[in-house]
Amino acid sequence: PDGREVMARHDDASITIFDVASGRAIKTWRDICPPEWLEYLGESCVFSCAGRRIFLGWESGNTGASENVLIDLEKREVTRLYEAEDGQDAIMCAAISADGGYAVGFVTYGESHPAFDLGAPMAGEFGDLVLEPGTIWPEVVMSRDGRWFAFDQGAGDVYVMERAGEPESLDAPGPLGGPDYGEHMVVSGDDRPDQMDFDETGERLLVLEGDGGLIVVDLAARDFRLLKPFPVFDESPVFLGVTWINGRDQAILEMVRPESKLILVDLAEGAIVREWPVGEATLRRMKLARTGGFGLVGGDDGALRVLPLLDEAA
Repeated sequence: PDGREVMARHDDASITIFDVASGRAIKTWRDICPPEWLEYLGESCVFSCAGRRIFLGWESGNTGASENVLIDLEKREVTRLYEAEDGQDAIMCAAISADGGYAVGFVTYGESHPAFDLGAPMAGEFGDLVLEPGTIWPEVVMSRDGRWFAFDQGAGDVYVMERAGEPESLDAPGPLGGPDYGEHMVVSGDDRPDQMDFDETGERLLVLEGDGGLIVVDLAARDFRLLKPFPVFDESPVFLGVTWINGRDQAILEMVRPESKLILVDLAEGAIVREWPVGEATLRRMKLARTGGFGLVGGDDGALRVLPLLDEAA
């Protein structure tokens, strides 16, 4: 989360943590899971570099059954967290807190969705909601400490959920004794929500809409404001992501249409501050540091290349 380390998978079943400043490998874990799981590193697989944990979902043959597991790299342990015999109950996408403490998932057509305390580990449920038809992979993000998560419900609204408290044991009230998340607020803008990110403190949420509008949400006040940094586009824009920069009221937007570039936006004024032309192929391979200092680009040769962006000391 602070841009100092990066987690990379290589040689099929190996994970290495790298120090970004020096490029030095800090630690490598080999044979992290059975080989048949590796092809499922998709929407239901999320990583915590700081927590040294991987939340992974995989399918069992052609039966429709699926399983989600926690891979704890430091402990060299795999814990089974969630099983589904029917594909409609399978987790389609997930989010993990940056510290690796919590995770949530969304099932296809169920009314309840799983939430996980990864430190215990234990599972619970949240919601009483069914995702809108055609939205089985909603955009979902989680705050750094796992207190909040937000997701696109599919009807143009963003739901923000808050963790109510910590259960004392598996026998405590609540489904399965896991973390208890409840609805905090609903955010609606002028267009469909596209990309989202929390700020470093977890006190504010940023929603990037499909037309380029930005919604800045104050979670404590249950209030939000809409920014319009772009003029009206001649064609529908396409964004790959948005990153709220640590310690700043600024965000970097990743755009591939109508132009491929990175865009720095001031969230106090709602104005574009700076742009970096970046080719689409490079942009699709890039991971931005949350400090805004650089982007990391993976190559076919296995190397990670650094694209300098902001002066992190500014």
